[in-house]
Amino acid sequence: MRRAVGPALFSTFVALFAVVSLLPVAWVFKTNAVGRIVSPGEIFAPPPEVFPDGFSLLPYVSILYDLDFLRPLANGIITTATTAVVCFLIGSMAAYAIARRGFRPGNTALTLVLAMGLLPPLAAVAPPLVRSAVLEVSHSRLAMLVPDLVVALPLAIWFLVSYFRELPAELGEAAKTDGTGPGTFWRIMLPIATPGVLTTAVLTFVFAWNQYLFARNPAIEERLRPVAAVLPELPNDLLPALSVVVTLPLVALVLGYQRLVVTGSPAVVEGDPGASTKDPAKVRARRVAPGVATAVLLLAQSWALLLFLRHGWDALAFQYPLNYGEGPLLDQAVRLAGLGNIYPGDLGDAPYTISNYPPFYLLVQAPFVWLFGPEFWYGRLISLASVGATALFVAFTLYTLTKDRIAALAAGLTFPAIPYVLRWSALGRVDLLGLALSWAGLFAVVRWPDRRRTMVLAALLFVAAVSTRQTYVLAAPLTAFVWLAVQGKRRRALELAGVSCGVGLFTFLSLNLATDGGFFLHTVTANINDFRWERVSFNALGALLACPLLLLGGLAVAWKAPRDRAWWLVMPYLALSFPSALLVGKVGSDVNYLLELSAALCLATGALIAWQRERPRLRALLISLLAVQVLALAQSSLVPSGLQDYVVDQEQEVAQLSRIVAEADGPVLTDEYMGLLPLNGKRIHLQPFEMTQLSRDGSWNQDRAVESVRKEKYSVIMMWEPPFAKDIKQDRWTEEMLGAVEASYEPEERLADMVVYRPRH
Repeated sequence: MRRAVGPALFSTFVALFAVVSLLPVAWVFKTNAVGRIVSPGEIFAPPPEVFPDGFSLLPYVSILYDLDFLRPLANGIITTATTAVVCFLIGSMAAYAIARRGFRPGNTALTLVLAMGLLPPLAAVAPPLVRSAVLEVSHSRLAMLVPDLVVALPLAIWFLVSYFRELPAELGEAAKTDGTGPGTFWRIMLPIATPGVLTTAVLTFVFAWNQYLFARNPAIEERLRPVAAVLPELPNDLLPALSVVVTLPLVALVLGYQRLVVTGSPAVVEGDPGASTKDPAKVRARRVAPGVATAVLLLAQSWALLLFLRHGWDALAFQYPLNYGEGPLLDQAVRLAGLGNIYPGDLGDAPYTISNYPPFYLLVQAPFVWLFGPEFWYGRLISLASVGATALFVAFTLYTLTKDRIAALAAGLTFPAIPYVLRWSALGRVDLLGLALSWAGLFAVVRWPDRRRTMVLAALLFVAAVSTRQTYVLAAPLTAFVWLAVQGKRRRALELAGVSCGVGLFTFLSLNLATDGGFFLHTVTANINDFRWERVSFNALGALLACPLLLLGGLAVAWKAPRDRAWWLVMPYLALSFPSALLVGKVGSDVNYLLELSAALCLATGALIAWQRERPRLRALLISLLAVQVLALAQSSLVPSGLQDYVVDQEQEVAQLSRIVAEADGPVLTDEYMGLLPLNGKRIHLQPFEMTQLSRDGSWNQDRAVESVRKEKYSVIMMWEPPFAKDIKQDRWTEEMLGAVEASYEPEERLADMVVYRPRH
């Protein structure tokens, strides 16, 4: 009976201890579920549903982008890690010296060390405070490190002395006999003492991480304060998320502790050598870990995919323009469907419009124009389908190179989760179709590199991509050429280059001759806008905050991955996608210049996972980190995405603007909602931003356009004047245009931040 009662009591105690320990975790999840700080009595009250409306991961995403939290978190990690390393280095050497039998003052030194460790914390704070004030080192991390070391180092020495005394003294003597000399400690004793040293390092890390009194030391400058000092000052509604993130370094340290101790300490096995046989449970764990991580990743990607589909459906159901650029493209598709010239060589007469892109995307839209008339949904449908095609081609290409299904799925399904892709997929713009065509050509080259017909097909796909958007002339075609050349298929590489250049040059010359030089004017000259490096730095910071793990994965593949056939496709494409990404610095550009780089980062991340196929634990870690990245990306997509949500929220007022355009007796002049003109059967007579840029460059004479405004030839003029972009008019309209509008028109009403002007006479 006693033998049965003992284990039962112990199990009951362990269960109660586990329940009590998990109460803080339950409080965190309960707080996130109801969206507010809950009292202790509400912890076990069930929420009305499994995922209530208040449940959100947004607090975690918010704090990860909050510099007021990230800076103290980095300070805390640096200070704590430095304390642990110094205690490891100095403490282990001092403890070994004290524990040696030949060191006579060992007991006295140990007593002094213990006395220092038992000092009250305030006694450790005051001297460094005075010293910091006198020596003016409060601007450095020494003001934080000194108090930590004063308390942590003596305790580390005390723990390690007892451990080193348990080690056989004969080991050191034998090492000296063998001629090890001064390296006895580092080569022999320290590796044997790995469990004790690591245990002491973990305890030191936890001690330094949890220190609040030292963190509040007034000698420390505000910018150097660790997270323990600023945690009480942060918003209460973020407290659960903050507590989770602050605990993660300790959790990661403890989880890795057991593995480091087991692998770091040499074992002395006596008897049967079969005792060193691998544990079947460990073997199963090595196999299960990647599977569990993959399941988590697929769940995260499935959620992101559902958000992508919902976002796309909402865009298809919205009948008005979501973006400045959708209107001109729909107008050009209508004109092209009517067999009109969309690249006039003379811009002196109305309509004063610019077709910035080659015509392939417009040709794809032309049949829809014939069948359904001018609508935005089919242009957006093409973009959505292009995202799916790009994701498939990324996955198929990586699988062809690595034969790794998990890596291919990880790369392909991550692409729709990237915020840039999600946002741009809802727009009827040219970019995603061109990206899909370039990836189709790249996949064809990788899948069938020995076939001449494949080179012709790939060349045609590359030309189609460039005929959709000019910037796709670089990354995919050059990557395919480099990859074929490195694989020893130089003849196929030359065939691909020859067909691509020949067909591309023929297409360009034909279009330019047919339009009397207008094609070059519209697609090249009109695209040379002012460049601002601050836009590049701003978008680079945004990409770093949005996709940090993807960027790190790309760097890891670039520097550490083996130079195999996958590397020679991933790295050229990743490197060649950066020049087009830099064009985001042009005035009037948007995140569409980052789409090619997004696909490259997904490909590189998948290649990194495939590279670690023989290292299950590291592979599981990489997959888990990618799952976290996808969750963060998906959660950030729930945040209102700039102008698109801004337009949707004003749908009723946009509908009123549409009725004003439809009821206008004559031509209408507008900027942001130009798409309302072709939607109501009217032509766009002036694209203000494009023509303003040409006028400032001296490539267009605006006198006739300004004169038509002064003569009140437009029955309605609508200008976008949002409160968050007060200078937008100066970027889109010349001073002469604005003066003519002010002189000849008067504002009548304001709808959707559009000021509606009507003629004064």
